[in-house]
Parts: sequence; C-alpha cells; structure tokens
Amino acid sequence: MSDDTAAPLSGEPVKPPLSNGVKAAIMLLVTMGLILVAGVIFVLVVVTKRASHPAEQAAGFAGRFGVSDVHVAPDETVKSVSLAEDRIVVHVSGGKEDEIIIVSAKTGQEMGRIRLRPLSDLASRDPAK
Repeated sequence: MSDDTAAPLSGEPVKPPLSNGVKAAIMLLVTMGLILVAGVIFVLVVVTKRASHPAEQAAGFAGRFGVSDVHVAPDETVKSVSLAEDRIVVHVSGGKEDEIIIVSAKTGQEMGRIRLRPLSDLASRDPAK
C-alpha cells in the first residue's frame, strides 16, 4: 500500500493542488499588475522630464513658423525690432502716428497693434526743428 493518502505528521490539513484555470488566472493577474506599475512609472518619468526641461518643448515644431507677413504701410519705416519673452515687438514710424506691432514669436501671427498718439501739439513736434 502507498502512503500518498496519509495525513501529514504536523496536523495541518492537506491543500488540494491548484487547477490549471486558477494558475492561469493568477499569472494573468500578476502580469496585468506589472503592466500597470510599469505604465505609472512611465507616465511619472515623462511628466518629470517635461517639467524639468520646458525650454526644449517650446523650441520644437511650435517654434518654427517659417515666413510670416507683418503689414507695414508704404510710407512707414521700421524704427526698431526687439524680442521680449515670446513676442516680437516692431516699432513703426510714419505718417502722423507711430505704431508698435506685437507678433507672436511662436506662431508668427500678429497679436495686436498699439498706436502712439500725442496728447497735444507740443508732444507731436519734432525737437530737432
């Protein structure tokens, strides 16, 4: 006679072996858990990288807009051009009034114009005359 059916000596109940379906379910659960943990780690790494290097993101495709038109009248002349943060500022003079044209450095689109109008005749006179 074989001793396979005998109870263990320690007095613990015998656990039946796991079926193939239960083993497959455990393996699937462990695999999905590992994929979930890896995904969370990937998202955290990407967020940390983008937060620590914002200048690299701004210099990507959004920073290259190619050719952009800024409309200046034929009798106007450009006095100065300057770059401030993400804007290009163009000072245009001509006619009666000076204008400041604000252009987005990222998109090349004109954001707006500021007309510089004198308050009185005294302010509009050229001091060189």
